This record gives sequence, C-alpha cells and structure tokens, in this order.
Amino acid sequence: MTNNDIRTANTDEIEAQNVPPLPTSDQVAESNFVKSEAGEQHDGETEKSNKKLKFWLRISSGVLLTATLVLVGYLFWQFVWTGMQADSAQNELINSQNWTYEPEEVAEREKGEPPSLPTPTREGEMMGVVYVSAFGKEYYRTLVEGTDRSVLDLYGFGHFRSTVMPGEIGNFAAAAHRNGYGAPMQNAPLMVEGTNIMIRTRDYWYVYKVTGSEIVTPESSDVLFPVPHEPETIPTKRLLTFTTCHPEYSDAERWIVYAEFDYWAKTENGVPKELKDL
Repeated sequence: MTNNDIRTANTDEIEAQNVPPLPTSDQVAESNFVKSEAGEQHDGETEKSNKKLKFWLRISSGVLLTATLVLVGYLFWQFVWTGMQADSAQNELINSQNWTYEPEEVAEREKGEPPSLPTPTREGEMMGVVYVSAFGKEYYRTLVEGTDRSVLDLYGFGHFRSTVMPGEIGNFAAAAHRNGYGAPMQNAPLMVEGTNIMIRTRDYWYVYKVTGSEIVTPESSDVLFPVPHEPETIPTKRLLTFTTCHPEYSDAERWIVYAEFDYWAKTENGVPKELKDL
C-alpha cells in the first residue's frame, strides 16, 4: 500500500468517526475578532451602568446632604437663634424701664391688701419680670400683656387679657413657650407644690406658691376661669395659672401650673427672701 493509499484511508477513517476537522487560521482569527467585539460591547454596557450608578449616587448624596443641612439649620433656628432673639428683646425691654432695687437686701413682707396695678392698654406692653425658684437664681423672663404668637415669641410670658392682674382676687393667668424662643417653661415639671413664683413690677413684688399642676387638652379654656374649672364659683382667693405646651416639642396638650398668692413686698426694700436664698 502506497503512502497516498494510507493517507486516503486515514481520511476516510476520520470522516467515518465524525471528528470535525481542525479550524483553519482564518477561522481562528475570525472567531477571536467576534469574541473581542462581544467583549468590547459587554465592557461598554458595564461602563454605562457604572456611570448611571455613580450619577444616581451623586444625586442621592446631594439630596441627603441638603436635607441634613436644612434640618440642622431648622434646629439651630428653632432652639438657638430664636432663644438669642428672645433674650436680647427681653433684656432690652427690661433696661428700657429703668427699674432699680437693692439685690443685696431682703424685702420684708408687707401687711394689708396687695396694691392694684394699672391695666395695660396695648399688646406687648411691659408688666413685670417672672422669677421661678425651681429654675435657679439666673432665671428670669419678662411678663407682657397679650398672648399673640408675636408677643410670646419674644417676650417670655404673656398675660391673658381676660384674667385679673397680679395680686388681685381671681385668677391671674399667663402663657409661655415650652421649647424654643428662650423656652420659658421648658422645665415646667420642676414646678412642684411649694415652688415660689415671684413677679416683680416697677414698685412691688408679688409672691405665689405652687399648689399643683395638671395636663389638659388645648380646648380646656376653663383653666382660665376666676376659679379654674368652676365657672359658677365666686373667687375669694388670689390665684395664678401658667400654661404651656405638652409634651415637649409638641402642642398636643397643655401643661397647667396652679399657684396661690403668698405675700407682697416693695421693690425699694430689696428682693424676696425666696429669691435671695437661691
């Protein structure tokens, strides 16, 4: 058998066994080109996806940062800036009165009926300064006429115009913010029974003692009656009622503090012993 016969026989045997022939160099090159093109297309799609992801991540980060800055700015305004404005306004109001007294002397209790004060004629008019023994010696807030938001935001305590003046028989009532704007009543729960509330006017001190407190709904205006919750009762005592929001950072309810008149003194003689002893 010749070599040609052998090669022919081998070829026939391979074909008989259905073994595919090896690819040619042209076929290999074409296959590699297709794979390369497919790979480049896949890489391009991946790069586009990455770009989209990075874009949305930048957008999300920007939105989150903006929201954080807005929240921080609001909190600073609500709890710091408004307090600074209120403190400045109240100190300016106090200084404009040119009130003087002897802080080192203890004003003796005066006998007889407490002096009546003139009724304020306009909203925001200065009435006095409030001191609360439970809030410390450094605490004081102005007391002005009216309870409009613009008044309470700057001037501490606002007198309910429908109620009596300090020292009079009936119910002297005032409102103040719980949080922000100097937070005059932030520590309202500290005003337990026996706490001294001292109201200083130009010429007189009016000292009250806390008798209790309660939580009511915002609609409970009967706390302002001459005798709270008792519209038919004729008052015989000199009462005080302070109202503020409850719970903290909410106006869902009202925290009410009640007090009764203890005594009065002259500012020219000094300060109440209760304030001096703080």
